Amino acid sequence: MKKLNRNQQSVIPRLLENSARGGAWMRMFFMLVIMMMSSAFAMAQETYGIKIAGEDITGYNRYDLTEISGVSGKVYFDPNTRTLTLDNATIEANDYNAILNETCDYLTIELIGTNTIYVTGAAGIYLKEETTIWSNSGGKLSVKSNGCALLYGGCPLEISNCWLEAEGLWGISTNRNVEEEVLTIHNSHVEAKGSSGSICDIADLVLDYCSIKQPDGAWFSTLNNAVVLNGEMVTDKVVIEPYYGIKIADVDVTKKNCKDLSVIDGVDGKMSYDPETKTLTMEDVTINITGEKVGIWNRDVKGLKINLVGNNTITTNDACITIWQPSTISGSGTLRLKSSDNCGLFLPSSLTVEGVTIYAEGEWGISGQIFQTSGNELTICNAYVEATGSSGSICDLQNLVLDGCAITQPVGASFDANSYAVVLNDKLVTDKVVIEPDSYGIYIADKPVTTLNCKDLTSIYGVSGNASYDPDTRTLTLDNATIERNTTDGTGIVNKLVSDFTVKLIGKNTVTADMASLVLNQTSTITGDGSLHLTSKRFCGLDMESASVTIDNTSLFVKGGYGIAGYIGAETEVLIVRNSYVEAEGFGSGSISLIGKLILEDCAITQPDGAEFDAQIRAVVLNGEVLKTKVVIEPVTNGISDITVDASANAKGIYSVTGVKQTQQWNELPAGIYIVDGVKRVKK
Repeated sequence: MKKLNRNQQSVIPRLLENSARGGAWMRMFFMLVIMMMSSAFAMAQETYGIKIAGEDITGYNRYDLTEISGVSGKVYFDPNTRTLTLDNATIEANDYNAILNETCDYLTIELIGTNTIYVTGAAGIYLKEETTIWSNSGGKLSVKSNGCALLYGGCPLEISNCWLEAEGLWGISTNRNVEEEVLTIHNSHVEAKGSSGSICDIADLVLDYCSIKQPDGAWFSTLNNAVVLNGEMVTDKVVIEPYYGIKIADVDVTKKNCKDLSVIDGVDGKMSYDPETKTLTMEDVTINITGEKVGIWNRDVKGLKINLVGNNTITTNDACITIWQPSTISGSGTLRLKSSDNCGLFLPSSLTVEGVTIYAEGEWGISGQIFQTSGNELTICNAYVEATGSSGSICDLQNLVLDGCAITQPVGASFDANSYAVVLNDKLVTDKVVIEPDSYGIYIADKPVTTLNCKDLTSIYGVSGNASYDPDTRTLTLDNATIERNTTDGTGIVNKLVSDFTVKLIGKNTVTADMASLVLNQTSTITGDGSLHLTSKRFCGLDMESASVTIDNTSLFVKGGYGIAGYIGAETEVLIVRNSYVEAEGFGSGSISLIGKLILEDCAITQPDGAEFDAQIRAVVLNGEVLKTKVVIEPVTNGISDITVDASANAKGIYSVTGVKQTQQWNELPAGIYIVDGVKRVKK
């Protein structure tokens, strides 16, 4: 044997021998290296209480558990977060659990992609400590075993935001049957099938944002500790699907049906739900159902928004709408609720009604739970609401908040905080309660103009064409509009409160009413390139009570029992006609009468010949008698001299009174005053 040359010895022994001081230092260094190597070895051998296919997860293999036989894809464990990740993984095992959680409390099994477990001779997954199976990305897991697919014992289990399939002799089950063994399924799709029990022997089943969809009618029985159907434990496939916390006609709104809820029996029209914005949209929807089914039931969605478009109707035996979480009903449409035996609108929680029209009718119109005194405030903001209930129209509410609206019927009714209801003379109201927006003081066909309807007044019955009101400019615009109010004592347009009010005319406009067609109680102006035809069957065409009215550069045709009239001819009742064409006929009491003054600017009374305004009689008269036949006021013709050469008295063609030549034919022109071949003509 070759002898070791001392000069060739390791540096460590030589350093140890060279000096006591150096040796001591090196001994310390050597011991430190040994300790570090021992620590690393110990860490490599550390286990976390979890086995994969019979092998412990250790500090050595936790980064890549596919080193274990039967494991492929990506499988790894983070001890800091106690997370076992399956990323498109497959685990196959014989006589071992694919995953066994023995002692790792609060374990999380995270799913990424599609994952599969096949096991024979043991449970596919066995959990002895509290565990959550979940995904943040729609992950799936399929577990198959000839024993129990998913077994847990002495602890709870949660399945959250994922897709899980479990199939075996038992699907999902426990082995100790203790009260801790609760299965919670949150917003997940779960399929479980077991020939000896699909979901069984568990203390309780908690379904959060999901429900049992198959078999139809199956439910969890705490008596059987299993999912049952007709009292018998289910051994066929049980399917649990996510839903969004809302039911329509007693059917869950889910990812599958949310884009078109008209697929639900009893639902017609355009109805959809957007889970991102929590918005349920109804557009011309009809829900007509019988039995103990609720039309719309918000069970779990906090901040639900019901958006109304067009005309919508819900008819049920049960409650039409039930609100268990704070919600809002808004939009531009109308909703009619009619329950034969229950509430039109049932509010165990709070609701805001904003800018819409709602009619609620039932045994209770709008109601909270009986004796409920908190948690259900109804706020009505700038909306029109009618509620009628034989046992209470608006009742059992913590509070009623009216923002921009008021109770107008019954007169004198109010919300009483001590009674939790709308009352009249200290008695619960069971007749119709009407809540409507505060109006601008203008009425069209006897309906108030409000912030709710001012942009489109054709929403009022009897109004067609185009009509709108701008509160900023105090202008009512009539654009080829027709307003008909033929009911007894009906009026067309009434301005009670708005001073400096303007009626702007575009095209031909017509207002017909049984009583006054146009009532102006405040200073007002009628103007525009169009015309206005006012007809009253029994009263005034234009009723100007205590207010001055200016007819400015427009055409007005008035007919009624009175044509144009004030109330008593007060000094404030001044009619000013400026460069306008006016026809007025009052077949019963006077064509232009009961006014304090008539001022004509750039126009004159032209018919009948010799007619004039009499300040003493306060009317247009002929030979001292109040005229009841047609009175015509027209722009004066001396303005023709100001027209340009092309529009001289001998010029051919059609010109405006300002001298602008018209390109349209006579029958195509809007109503107004024109110079035709040098002759003034009025187009009606």
